[in-house]
Amino acid sequence: MNARILSLAPHSASDAHLPQWAERAIERSPGVRRTPERSLEQARAIVEAAKRLLDVNGTEFTTQELVNEAGVSLQTFYKAFESKDELFLALLEDLIASSCVDYQKATESLAPLERLRRFISIAVVDEAGGGFSPRFTTSEHWRLMQIYPAEIEAATTPYTDLVELAIKDAMAEGLLKVASPRDSAWLITQLVMSVFHHGAFSGIAGVDEARLWSFCSAALGVH
Repeated sequence: MNARILSLAPHSASDAHLPQWAERAIERSPGVRRTPERSLEQARAIVEAAKRLLDVNGTEFTTQELVNEAGVSLQTFYKAFESKDELFLALLEDLIASSCVDYQKATESLAPLERLRRFISIAVVDEAGGGFSPRFTTSEHWRLMQIYPAEIEAATTPYTDLVELAIKDAMAEGLLKVASPRDSAWLITQLVMSVFHHGAFSGIAGVDEARLWSFCSAALGVH
């Protein structure tokens, strides 16, 4: 799922709904907690620097190259992130969360069923932007899932939330009926991720959106 990095990050550490990685950075040590705004600013600089380096070198940049690019010290990096893996986790968290903000804005005027269809199709066919290739997103997702299973699971929650809300809105209009909107939204999330990840490495360009929607709508009992 593509995104512009950090579009969700609040401008103040006191703002509600901080990204998960930002909360971790602020809570890293007592010293960090005494200056949360400055710590969050430095963590943002590190994430932005990582995005720029990914554009040029992929994942092969060193931590020293990263801190040089971000204009911070090595000590500052380790106050914000325990490792390079945790930094990549932060990138994926924002990647998914900010994509969902874009999806929501792009579908605000649509009826529930069309909104649901767009959520399903756009997430598997939109591969542009953010400096992240589909292969990077896929390989890092599954690699980090082994290290941070709870965090990666939580990172997909914004997308599941969007799908669930669209399902509930459609149910309220009598357009479909499922036993559990949350379970249905979670299963759709897993399907969408699987299709996206398959396409990243199979060399198959795009996906037949009509077939994907036909499958999901039948499972949801769309009238």
